[in-house]
Amino acid sequence: MNNRFITNKYADADPFGKVLQKALKNATRIDIAVSYLQMSGWHLLKSYFRKLRPENVRVLTTDQLGVTHPSVLSDAINKGIKVKSYSGGALYHPKLYLAYGSHGSPERAIVGSANISASGFETGIEAGIELEDESLLRQIQEWFDHLFADRMAKSVDSEFVRAYEIKWKSASTARAHLRRVSKRFYKTAETQKIRFNNEDFDVLDDVFSTIKFPVGTLGFDHAGNNIRTLSRALEVLSRFPQVNDKERSELHLLGFLNGTGLTMLGKKCQQARTEKKIAEYWCRWIHGTNESILEQRNRRLVSFRRAANQFWKLKPEVHRFFITNILSAGLRPVLQTIELLCNGGATVRALSLDDFRSLAPIILNGKGLPEFIREAVADYRANKGSRSWISNDREVILKAYKGIY
Repeated sequence: MNNRFITNKYADADPFGKVLQKALKNATRIDIAVSYLQMSGWHLLKSYFRKLRPENVRVLTTDQLGVTHPSVLSDAINKGIKVKSYSGGALYHPKLYLAYGSHGSPERAIVGSANISASGFETGIEAGIELEDESLLRQIQEWFDHLFADRMAKSVDSEFVRAYEIKWKSASTARAHLRRVSKRFYKTAETQKIRFNNEDFDVLDDVFSTIKFPVGTLGFDHAGNNIRTLSRALEVLSRFPQVNDKERSELHLLGFLNGTGLTMLGKKCQQARTEKKIAEYWCRWIHGTNESILEQRNRRLVSFRRAANQFWKLKPEVHRFFITNILSAGLRPVLQTIELLCNGGATVRALSLDDFRSLAPIILNGKGLPEFIREAVADYRANKGSRSWISNDREVILKAYKGIY
């Protein structure tokens, strides 16, 4: 029998995530009982049991706390994993992982304080026990089987996720507000510096779990290397059809060209005399065009529309700051953070300007962030539009979009 103590960030001990990874490496089946699943932890956990058949994974969580990300539930059930949510009157708060061997019996359990999150698996102060005692393993199995079959354990399906998402949006907004309050409370009078804590990472977990790829920008630079600004579009359209192949390709990506001829949008914009007028025509077309049509032409147009819709739902102080300071190089990190997070869900709307300011160094530095967040930041930075801040196109485009939104 080999039982051992597990903890994160203590001496040279393996953290929960590494112990769990080893425990699940050769498992034929796993049972998981946790009070919540965040995307940062789910991203890690999936890699631990990727060789398992989805139907051999059972997860019992709860909707009581409103912390579990709806996107995690959707991902799990779409893969065929059996997920249930405990909805009884008693608080559901276990953190248990049970791995089965090739003989069909449980051979290892991890019981402790770690939920499915990056904090639980790696960065937070957690404690638990890894068990191999056969008698205890049988008791744990019986406990899980009983609870999983309980009438208060409801099967999670797409309908459940849609209903739960309403609750989650409200809870995630409240968490963003709590983070702001705690930041003010913990700010020291001596240094005026704000420390970064798990509430920062929880808010980022909430926001980034809703971001869709490709990550969009808020300007006009969605075609590539040639037509990157409104002024350039005005110039190229003015001499159409005397354009080169690269210009022709990018006119198509932006919606101005079909085959060899101008679209209705292209013809209108060819007659335009100002960048503002092109922006108005283009934004009206973007806003009114079916998503599948935009997707076929250029996926980044869909991303732009999603981000632009979100931008005007941010707090007024945030979009005023953004519009006013677009050309300010010194404020670029905050501006990029606002633009990036406009690709997220409703939680972003609860963030104040101070929130964006304080989150900017965490996000853009990337150090210590979960992999799925780093991937979204990398996708944003790989978009040439995220580095194009030499004109006021974002202001012109966003004001035009607001006019027809």
